[in-house]
Amino acid sequence: MVRPSDQSCCGAPSLHLGHQKDVHRLALANIKSFERENPDYILTVCPTGNSMLKKFYPKIEPKFSRWTDKIFDFTEFMAKKGYFPEASNSSQTKDVFYHYPCHYLNELKLKEEPKKILQALGFKLKEEKEPFSCCGFCGVFSLKNPEISARMWQKKKQKILENETNLIATDCPGCLFQLRANLRPEGDSFKIFHTAELFAKVMDETSEEQNNNRS
Repeated sequence: MVRPSDQSCCGAPSLHLGHQKDVHRLALANIKSFERENPDYILTVCPTGNSMLKKFYPKIEPKFSRWTDKIFDFTEFMAKKGYFPEASNSSQTKDVFYHYPCHYLNELKLKEEPKKILQALGFKLKEEKEPFSCCGFCGVFSLKNPEISARMWQKKKQKILENETNLIATDCPGCLFQLRANLRPEGDSFKIFHTAELFAKVMDETSEEQNNNRS
């Protein structure tokens, strides 16, 4: 696995603000990095960034199209490849509420992958009834439309509280920020993670359990 230090933001915030020159500058720098590294796969942990790479970058540099079939969201890649660690004993007793990021559903057209990952990790999945509500962050939308964003958040907050679980998972850094910031006033009981973080957490717990059993 490589994580080149010269990679930068995908350019989505600049795109949403209408700063086209900045988008092109960032995209070309990232494309240059991908070309140099020549990876077998490109994994993202942000659905907005994934969408930018797949749908917007080829418009800036047509030859980047050769990479689009190699770009995967973390949960998509792990679920399709069947890379599931053994569930830890501690995770098997926990309910987890999953928040679907809007770009994850609408742009990447993914839905079942996080369920497969979380259930394979031993968690008991809870989710709201469809249609799934937006958390209200939406990148720069929440800065430009704070009142609308606040109303959207209140709807999401109600869905979370109705499910009566303090462990929450999602697959978008922006949604993580929104959930963590706005649930903080509810107390310290809420634990909010990216699915990749829970994946790593269970791997560590399982490894520790196995080491203890050998000793």
